[in-house]
Parts: sequence; C-alpha cells; structure tokens
Amino acid sequence: MVSGLLTAAGPDPASAEFELAEGTYEVLVDETSPAYLGGLADVVAAAGRVLPLLADAYRTGAGVPYAAYGPDGVSAQSALNRPSFVNAMVSGWLPQLPDVLTRLRDEADPARVADLACGTGWAGIELAKAFPHITVDGLDNDEASIARGRQYAADHGVADRVDLEVTDLADESAGWSPRYDWCSSSSACTTSRGRSRYCGTLAPHCGRAVRCWSWTSGQPRASPRPVN
Repeated sequence: MVSGLLTAAGPDPASAEFELAEGTYEVLVDETSPAYLGGLADVVAAAGRVLPLLADAYRTGAGVPYAAYGPDGVSAQSALNRPSFVNAMVSGWLPQLPDVLTRLRDEADPARVADLACGTGWAGIELAKAFPHITVDGLDNDEASIARGRQYAADHGVADRVDLEVTDLADESAGWSPRYDWCSSSSACTTSRGRSRYCGTLAPHCGRAVRCWSWTSGQPRASPRPVN
C-alpha cells in the first residue's frame, strides 16, 4: 500500500503492478461520481492566487472579482458542481417541482429554459440530455466559464440546444423580454436574503417562474413557489 491510495503487486517497485486502492477511483478519477473531489486541488491553487487581494477587499468592501481566481477557479467550480447535476438534478431535484417537471416533459410545446449563473454549463447540459426537445440558454458573466462550457456542450452533443452567453445578470437595464418558461439558478446564492434579492432582480426576465436552488446539508432547497 502506497499512502493508502495505491496497492502494489510485487516487492520491487520497478516491476510491481500498481492499482488504485478500493474507493479511491470514485474520489479522484471518476468525474461524475457523487464522491468525486478532484476539484479540491484547484481550489487550493485558486485561493492562493487571490490571497494578496484580500486585504484591499476588506478595506474597500469591493470584494474579489471571480475572474481573479483564474482558470483554477473555473476548473474547481466546474468539477465540484458537476456530480450533483449529473446524479441528482433530474432524478432528485426536479421531482420536488412537479409543475416544472410537467412543463419540461411537454414535447408538444417545448420549453425554453434559462440556466442563470450557469458557470461552465453542466446544469443546462444535463437538462438538455434528459429532455431532448427543450432549449437552454446558459447565462453567466465569466467569459472563461462560458468558453469552457461551450466546448462541454459540443462534446456532449447538445450545442444545438444549449446556448451559453456572457451576460451580467446584475444589470437591471439589460432589457430582456420575459421569454423563458423556467429560470433556474443553482447555487448562485446561499442565504434567504440573497435568494430574495437575486430572484427579485431576475423575475422580470422570466415569463412564468423563477426557482432558486441552494444546498443545505447536501440536500437541494428550492424557493417554495414561483416568483412572478
């Protein structure tokens, strides 16, 4: 056994055959496993990148812009969020919203969905794979995340129905029309006050419903009813 991660068949490291110890593959290699933590290494790198900016952020209250975390920040966010979307979004979260699930299943009148603060687009990609007739617009203000998400959508064969665009969701003068059947935001805000302000800003852009997701003890929590 090497550091609890590898097992070696044979006494001579030069000729021994190595394999991952039981349970290690899911945590370090399988990128869609619920146990996957491969993105944590990127978290450390991204946090180290912005440490020099924290002093000014505390002094001014301006915060640290997401782009300052660099490509490691994008990778970490993407890697750590993806397993939840792959394993829980369609099978576990949407059944808690029966009205939304019914709308997404309607093939006669295909829904148009907005994935707000979409990051690299994994939520929209999984929705498009599960409901082959819908279209998804993924909106985020981070150019690097959008660029990477477009490639992921192409890799998964849904680029014709998942459109990812750089958009500042905080811009109240954006002038969108209420063109979406469902607006979903996964983990963009994690407090009740944050959800209320966030959904209030987004409501005019969504014709039928805004639902904000957050996680509590590993479980998703949705706003109790649409914000219209």
